Amino acid sequence: MSPCKNLLRVGVCLLVLTRPALAGMPTFDLTDAASARLDTISFFLVAFLLTALGIRLLWNHLRKDFTRLPKLSYPRALSLTLVWALLFLFVLTMISGARELMTPGAWKKDGSTYRLADPPIDAQARVARLEALRDALWKFARAHEGRLPDTDSAEGVAESTWRVLDDSRAARFVYFGGRSAGRGAVVVAHEPGAFGAWRYTLLSSGEIELRSADELVVSR
Repeated sequence: MSPCKNLLRVGVCLLVLTRPALAGMPTFDLTDAASARLDTISFFLVAFLLTALGIRLLWNHLRKDFTRLPKLSYPRALSLTLVWALLFLFVLTMISGARELMTPGAWKKDGSTYRLADPPIDAQARVARLEALRDALWKFARAHEGRLPDTDSAEGVAESTWRVLDDSRAARFVYFGGRSAGRGAVVVAHEPGAFGAWRYTLLSSGEIELRSADELVVSR
């Protein structure tokens, strides 16, 4: 009997005869991250071995009709499976690269994979969002002798009105309280820094303008 078969039998016996550790005995285990990675590697390793076995069986079955085909051993089946896996990986990499070249910036890295990037927000939609905030603030001002709310948490203005138009629904307009509606042309609110160097701005006159970040700093 070959040494490999003897080692295999010994390993199986050890696994069968293994008993759980008793209380007080030291135990060693992997961390959650290491266990998850080991499970993933084990799954793909078993899938790879089973795939190679399936290829070997199919290849040798075809030899009944195509006698010129050489007999395929399991090590050669493993090599053939590895070559095909590398070939598919190369093709998928080429497709991913071509996709990025054809649509630059359309894909965003998400962990080890990619997903479609958030579509750019239309300028008209951004203005409409700021107009909705203006309508709510001016309504508040009419009930408070022309004064706008002191903070962006004032009662009478819906919470959703303070939020900018984005997918996260978490970013809010930058607001400057204590102003008066219809008086002067000072900054009341503007889009946050996530919108870049140019941001739509609501003035106390009711106008909405596109201003640079430097202008907003000076006009505060």
